[in-house]
Amino acid sequence: MSTILDDQLQELILQMEHFGLANDQRENDRQQKMLNLERDSAVLIHIFLRATRRRNILEIGTSNGYSTIWLADALRRLGQGQVTSIDRERRYKKCGHIDIFGYIGGYWFFCV
Repeated sequence: MSTILDDQLQELILQMEHFGLANDQRENDRQQKMLNLERDSAVLIHIFLRATRRRNILEIGTSNGYSTIWLADALRRLGQGQVTSIDRERRYKKCGHIDIFGYIGGYWFFCV
């Protein structure tokens, strides 16, 4: 288990991983799956973004916001930056377990 995230984000990520896996096992229709990154891939992207000091990120395919949290945390650790995440599907009115919006660990999350 990676400890790259602080405790509060670690708990959120774990909840989102469980939510995504349970959803994806239950759903047969690919369009209804969360298709979250695997944790190792998310950690690698997090390290890459910090090492290359990226400041602006465009994520295409928000799903439940799992990867968005990893991206935003990498920028937070750099001290500045912006993640823009877009998704063509409006069915994700709940980002995992976050209804509409939430403030977690210094981040604002919005689902529109």
